[in-house]
Amino acid sequence: YCVGEEGECGLDYLSGTRQALADFNIGLSPNPVANVLTIELPGEQPSDLWLSVLDFAGKTVLRQDWNAGNKSIKLDIGHLANGIYLLAICNENGIASRRFAKQ
Repeated sequence: YCVGEEGECGLDYLSGTRQALADFNIGLSPNPVANVLTIELPGEQPSDLWLSVLDFAGKTVLRQDWNAGNKSIKLDIGHLANGIYLLAICNENGIASRRFAKQ
């Protein structure tokens, strides 16, 4: 689950249910990634977002806040094991998720 200052979104990212933020054109680069993953949103980000990175088993391995107004954020994932991960992005309106590979 994605947990921020407002609490958890309460949605199951692995099942893909209710992706209210799915309309965002979220960019991940590079993908696959070795150390630093850059996440970008087009246009202005109107509200704070909370990021969670989940491993293949569904365990949250990284959480980070993303402040309103920032178009991009960099996540240091160099410490994670190689594999497929799910990036969950949530705000008060819902969630969006994207997969990425760590090499």
